Amino acid sequence: MSLCLVFEVMTNQQKSKDLSLNPISVFGLTLLMALALGWSSFNYGGTKVAVSQDGDCLEIMPSDAALQPDQLKQLDDRKEASRQDIHRFLGRPYCSLPKVTIRFQTITEREVYVTSQNNRVILAYENNRFIGYSFLPQRPIHRSQVELELGPWMGVQSGEHISGRPVITGLGEISLKSSEEVYAPANGRVETDFVFISGGTLSPSREDCLLFSSALFPTYITQLCGLKNRYPGSVQQNNGIGATNGQLNVALLSWRQDGGRGRKWMFVSPSPDFLKGFFRP
Repeated sequence: MSLCLVFEVMTNQQKSKDLSLNPISVFGLTLLMALALGWSSFNYGGTKVAVSQDGDCLEIMPSDAALQPDQLKQLDDRKEASRQDIHRFLGRPYCSLPKVTIRFQTITEREVYVTSQNNRVILAYENNRFIGYSFLPQRPIHRSQVELELGPWMGVQSGEHISGRPVITGLGEISLKSSEEVYAPANGRVETDFVFISGGTLSPSREDCLLFSSALFPTYITQLCGLKNRYPGSVQQNNGIGATNGQLNVALLSWRQDGGRGRKWMFVSPSPDFLKGFFRP
């Protein structure tokens, strides 16, 4: 059985005026089914993903309290809550992880909790607000082809042609000249087999694209295109995930609140430090 995500398109010209600081809100993506998908960069209702070891912790704060299943379910209703409110609800975290910059000019802070089944859950905060969580799988993930349903109008994307001229940069993408190996910036997962659904038609994903996700970056997915080689499956930090063919197109997506209309996928500007993680110095 195929696993399916539904992408809902939205427009918001005000948000797209400043691409460096605000989400590019031409695309909002609404989730249809994801419990079995297991993408390791976010949680939207029970996804289990790879998580870091204790060696990444800045400070271990042992606590007798353990997260219960009902508490995890209630976290989905507490998006945008302050960190203090989350601490009052869950108690003291097991440890904290180093701060990272994934989105441009935004610091993501992460804390680790332990569940009653001894799984480890990473909670992420930006601007002192809870944005999502991710946690450890019990066994290797094996999936069939992933289906991504898109809205009827996607805008101009890289790989298309206009009057015979190839488009090299599409909406929400950053293009880099590169002819080298690309590496995983953290432990995570690579997907290469996915199908786009748009206007009632199926369109296989480009053979030069992949999706990368990691539990260390809750609520984020990275799409890389322009690859001559791709290495799907679970991956360790600094292991190769593909090789570029002269140009690499990078798009960062974030699962975010869209006003009062629920959470949607939005294109956001990646930080330079995050992009550097895909390359060797």
